[in-house]
Amino acid sequence: MTRLAETVCVKLSLGSDDNRTKEMESAAPQDPTRRSPVRRHVRKNVASALLALACGLAMGTPLKALGADISLSEYEVKAAMLFNFAKFAEWPPHVWKDAATPLTICISGNNPFGESLGKLTEMQTYLGHPVRVQKFVLPGGADICQILFIARNESRRIGDVLKSVEGKPVLTVSDIDHFTREGGMLGFVLVDNRVRFTVNPARTSKAGILISSKLLQLAVAVEAGGAN
Repeated sequence: MTRLAETVCVKLSLGSDDNRTKEMESAAPQDPTRRSPVRRHVRKNVASALLALACGLAMGTPLKALGADISLSEYEVKAAMLFNFAKFAEWPPHVWKDAATPLTICISGNNPFGESLGKLTEMQTYLGHPVRVQKFVLPGGADICQILFIARNESRRIGDVLKSVEGKPVLTVSDIDHFTREGGMLGFVLVDNRVRFTVNPARTSKAGILISSKLLQLAVAVEAGGAN
């Protein structure tokens, strides 16, 4: 597996009143529980990935070295980004039946994240909602997922998977080649050996999901339309 050298924004202060915090608050809904010390609950490298990606996405600037470099695998970085995408998305109110309704991240196909995604999300919340990770199963899986990651081994049936969530408030994410051109919403790509992403706002809008303009600014490509 490719190893990526990701730098850590260790001075991300969610409680400060400086301009950077204000920019973060204007970019996405805030969850006060994020003040909890993540490093107490997850492995150091995964926690660092979460902070780094949260900082990078919120501030709209490249990640800069504020501490020691930590070696992360490609899918540890993708796991951190996948979780942080939720903080820059807004689902229709009817998705949340009550405060106990979880933000469910589903995985279609083989789980490439190993334990990274589960460990990263187990102590996190989204606007007070618990976060869980589970396998996506057809039929019926679309009714419980807010985020759907489609693994590479699903490339042959990607059309069927996307069709199963068509018109539903499910944020689709994958690292399958040309994913956002083919009707997906967020696609991981490697640029200069670093994990970046493309976005298809037309598809998110059709699903009733609002995407922060901050996320659009950070995408390496913004697609239009795309097949179903």
